[in-house]
Amino acid sequence: MLQVMIGLGLVLAVMAGCAWLLRRFGGMQRSSAGAIKVIGGSAVGQRERVVLVEVADTWLVIGVAPGHVTALHSMPKGEITGSTGDIASTAGRTGTDARFSEWFRRVIDKRGREQHD
Repeated sequence: MLQVMIGLGLVLAVMAGCAWLLRRFGGMQRSSAGAIKVIGGSAVGQRERVVLVEVADTWLVIGVAPGHVTALHSMPKGEITGSTGDIASTAGRTGTDARFSEWFRRVIDKRGREQHD
């Protein structure tokens, strides 16, 4: 029994060492600045959301529902400004979701007025 426990411990130690080496030397590269950043989002239904996502220098407005992701709009990064300043500079602060919701409502209202005209 002791021999089995020592063998199991050795195998687990080798696996942990391999995982550490892979992380250390780039086998599983994880960068702190990911390629995709969620700027904000707003629920538009019980299971549907509209989310503002930053990819490189572009912001994408996407609709997310169970089983579906739809691109709604794309714009250059930092295009949205409001009374509280630029969302790009305040993305890490609390309240980003509220500013995004306000911006999204204005866009929907504007598009609704354009369609009725």
